[in-house]
Amino acid sequence: MAKSYSTLPVPGFAHGSKNLFPPESLEETRQVIENLCIHIKFASKIRKCEKFTGGNNTAIAFTCLPLNAKDKCQRIACVLPEEKFKIHKLVLIGAEMEQKGLFVDEPAVVWHLDFYPRNIMIESSRNHVMLTGVIDWDDAKAVPRIMARRPPNFLWNMPGNPLLPEEKTAIATIFNREMERLCPGYLQDAYLGSRVMVRALCVYAFSGVDYRFYHEWS
Repeated sequence: MAKSYSTLPVPGFAHGSKNLFPPESLEETRQVIENLCIHIKFASKIRKCEKFTGGNNTAIAFTCLPLNAKDKCQRIACVLPEEKFKIHKLVLIGAEMEQKGLFVDEPAVVWHLDFYPRNIMIESSRNHVMLTGVIDWDDAKAVPRIMARRPPNFLWNMPGNPLLPEEKTAIATIFNREMERLCPGYLQDAYLGSRVMVRALCVYAFSGVDYRFYHEWS
């Protein structure tokens, strides 16, 4: 039988048995998950969140797992002991960021999770380069725009890149200037520390609380 673990209380809750996570009732489990969804602007209601589970649409699935359990023991087994504190910590971080006004409603965009040179096709000559295609869209998702605004640092800072420092600076400067011209506000979304933090928080929601490579997405 799965064992329950004591954890931090969630503000506004009256748990059935000394702040166990997951809560005693499925409804309280839904409320915990819904709070996290709201904090990262993933879904305004948990009913919407449920529609995104299964197949390639497993966004925030690590928190939705308890929703698919049939009884309390299964719900408890869905969350590893070492994850329980981290999940609550994410909720608290999200609440604090929301209080500081770091979350705003944004239009959704299609996001390619693996937009790197290995998936980008080009045709090039001595004086001309043309983008001809992008492959590997299997895990593409619709996300708030901020998630898709991580700058493509591989253009000027890929490990092993033979470019000189001044060449890297020139490429980054030209790219940033053109992106800001085409999409005003891009530079703030891409580089401002608070915006990077929002992306990092969302990455944990997509990939779980133990994901170590959040910097790749944020």
